[in-house]
Amino acid sequence: PQVCVIDFASAPHVQVVWTRVAGVSRAVFPQTIAGRPAYRLWIDPSYAPYLWDALVEICEELSGRVVGVGFVFPGLIS
Repeated sequence: PQVCVIDFASAPHVQVVWTRVAGVSRAVFPQTIAGRPAYRLWIDPSYAPYLWDALVEICEELSGRVVGVGFVFPGLIS
């Protein structure tokens, strides 16, 4: 399954990308957190509940799970 048509693993990590993620149009802002690449999704807030549910469903279909930022970036949040 594909969440987005952009391959962020090979895309330059320096530009804003306008795309659809899980069927919702948005801007994707690359950033760096604790020296690691990260992405901020900018969407109309009315889509937030739908997008969250869609991304959770996609993660579960791929045998993943939702974790907090403290899991991905330990020590960042105290």
